Amino acid sequence: LEDLGASCIEVPTIRIERPSDNYAALDTAIDKISGYDWLIFTSTNGVDAFFRRLSKKHLDSRALGRAKLAAIGSATAEALLTHGLTADVVPRAYCAEGLFEALSPHLSGGEKILIPRAKEARSFLPDTLRRHGASVDICEAYQTVGAEENKERLKKLLTDGQIDVVTVTSSSAVRHFLALTRDAAPCLDDLTFACIGPITARTCREQGLKHILTASTYTTSGLTDCIKDWRLEKQ
Repeated sequence: LEDLGASCIEVPTIRIERPSDNYAALDTAIDKISGYDWLIFTSTNGVDAFFRRLSKKHLDSRALGRAKLAAIGSATAEALLTHGLTADVVPRAYCAEGLFEALSPHLSGGEKILIPRAKEARSFLPDTLRRHGASVDICEAYQTVGAEENKERLKKLLTDGQIDVVTVTSSSAVRHFLALTRDAAPCLDDLTFACIGPITARTCREQGLKHILTASTYTTSGLTDCIKDWRLEKQ
């Protein structure tokens, strides 16, 4: 975006922290990892947390044995590649709905599936897999919390009118942004929120935000293109 002439200010609204159960569920799943037919990763953070815990147990990717791998998008698939693993399934649409659609031809019912993911993730994917006969274990691999240390800085940027567009790459980021800016709520009316995909955009609408852009390709590159096209239309 800066290469295209934008002035970008990075202000994290969330922090990634260890799970609330201190990895208990994830460690238990790793202890029986050879029993899973599929491992489904829905974020790069999930990949990172899983392989850190695997390493803590003095194991590596060989421990996955016969399990096949699914990644929700290209960035998550690339994170798996850093561990020498190629995802068997990557959907065209980088969301839970797209991931299930891509997975369904590979499922016959009765598969045992592990999903290491964020504490506050949506229930669509595990619920749908279970309805189709799979046994699904969900393990909290990390949690997102509000970056309270940035609250005053963010409030000042907004009240000073220094922001035109806010990029949001997850529903969690939207909710934490709004929690941190509650005191500056009137300043949000004129902001444009550029969303990485339709789920994040839906969260923006549900929260009453007025000006919403949605990337057609659910990646940071797609989000950049979305903002660029929007800016050209305004000229």
